[in-house]
Amino acid sequence: MFTGFLANRSSISTWVLFFFTLLLLLGGSISEFFQAPIEQQNKLDGSRLLFNQQMLADITEITLKNRLGSFVIKKNIAPNSTWNLTSPRSLKAQVKTVEKILYSLKQIKIRKIFPKDPIYILNFTLNSPQIEITLKNKGGTQQKLQLGLVNPIDNSTYGMLSNTEAIYHLDAMKYPLTTLDLSDFIDSRVFSFKPQNIASLKLYKGKKKNNNVQLYIAEQKNKWVNGINKRPLNHSLVQQHIEKLTSFKGQIILDKMTKPLIEAIDKFKQAPLYTLEVKKDGQQTLLTYLISPIISSLPDVKMEKRQNFIIQASDSKHPFILHKETLFFFRKKISSFRGIQKGIRI
Repeated sequence: MFTGFLANRSSISTWVLFFFTLLLLLGGSISEFFQAPIEQQNKLDGSRLLFNQQMLADITEITLKNRLGSFVIKKNIAPNSTWNLTSPRSLKAQVKTVEKILYSLKQIKIRKIFPKDPIYILNFTLNSPQIEITLKNKGGTQQKLQLGLVNPIDNSTYGMLSNTEAIYHLDAMKYPLTTLDLSDFIDSRVFSFKPQNIASLKLYKGKKKNNNVQLYIAEQKNKWVNGINKRPLNHSLVQQHIEKLTSFKGQIILDKMTKPLIEAIDKFKQAPLYTLEVKKDGQQTLLTYLISPIISSLPDVKMEKRQNFIIQASDSKHPFILHKETLFFFRKKISSFRGIQKGIRI
């Protein structure tokens, strides 16, 4: 009888141990499933910056996708190449936008690194990213960054890089890429240089001829002079003129040219109202701008009659349409830049 009692007791102990082990295993599984993400200790390069800085310095192509569209910007590998928007339209790119994107990418810091697990991808909204940025450098190396929603509480986000098996907890980008649209990528400036880069301006009445120079301004030893007789000009007046000139933007950029429109543009280029030549500091090549009279209309272009004129720049494939008020700016002669400077009549 005592032996039977011991046997029963042993059997009960075995069952209790079995159920206890089962509960531990079950609890461990549930904990594993619902626990917060576990940070990986093996950071890829020991740096808190997300991107290799040299790669960003060599970028020649950027593709950005957000809720407002997909935009592709490229530049040649040649020195001093300019950025151009190639999709969804083919136009000069807004350099400030490109610089802000690249600067923001350089500043992204890593807070933590997590494994690239399907559950975490879903939790961090990386299955439907808010932003995708694909970068390509001059060596052909390509990287894609996907970013999820921004947490406004701690100003952070989560991201994935195409060439790593990790999810990154990151500082949110300072530049709002989610709100960029086509207008942010298009450089609508007619004169794509800074005022301080100008060495000389020469304006001709009509087509370029030596005997029809209306205005010639040149820089000489950090002072503005009459380009013909080298007499000094009012520096402040010249500076205001140049700053105004470089601020002009086209109301319309004619990047979709039909055959009738091409013929109309070619006709105006044969007989411009003005021709402007600009020489930049340190460069021998002249930039040429053909300026039309006020136009009544253009084929296949919706515009008000006799309210606009055209400028065709030598460094742009596409002509610009500007409002007629801007045309009066080109009527100025050298006498407009004489005056009193520092108490001296010039």
